[in-house]
Amino acid sequence: MRVLFAEDDEAVGRATAASLTAAGFVVDLVESRGDALHALKSHRYDAAIFDIMLVDGSGLDVLAEGRRIGFDLPILLLTALSSVDDRVSGLNAGADDYLVKPFAVDELIARLRALQRRLSTTLSMALTVENTSFDPLSRMMSVNGGNVSLSRAEGIIVERFMRSFGRVVTKEQLAESIYSFNEEYTENAVEVHVHRVRRKLESSGASPSIKTVRGLGYIMVADKTS
Repeated sequence: MRVLFAEDDEAVGRATAASLTAAGFVVDLVESRGDALHALKSHRYDAAIFDIMLVDGSGLDVLAEGRRIGFDLPILLLTALSSVDDRVSGLNAGADDYLVKPFAVDELIARLRALQRRLSTTLSMALTVENTSFDPLSRMMSVNGGNVSLSRAEGIIVERFMRSFGRVVTKEQLAESIYSFNEEYTENAVEVHVHRVRRKLESSGASPSIKTVRGLGYIMVADKTS
């Protein structure tokens, strides 16, 4: 899940983003209202977290503008304001949930996953191709009922290919799924991740495999019998 996180407290932002990344999210961290709006218009996100107090305005403004131009992704507000009126204002502006500061990161993660299950049920359903399944919530892959260990990046790649089964996925699309826009990467790094996933699929006896489409990217096909 790729998440846009707007937080103007640098220490809180970096620490929270690191915890979300460790939990399997791809996080684009911004500090301002303007950067948050630009990111929303430039990238595809599965969810967003907006602090109400930003350096150049309010997260409520980003929320309202995003809803106005048609973004229907789940949005969670962070606020140091705990009055009922403040929370109601956020929900009336189009927020799906809110969390009062200071908060536990585990609760933030749980709320993000709950929003995803409630608002995008199909994204939380287990994916299955032939004898191979992937659970987006537990981030586990299984082949013939047996679990296969995956790194964070490998899990993201497996999910992207299974959702795009039979269709070409470019290296750029894979990189966008794995890395935030604050992270540098090379095509070689993407290739290494794909190579490792290929080896795990093959060694576990998985029916689907990943083929290279020269000049375009990769495609997952089911070309073996279990």
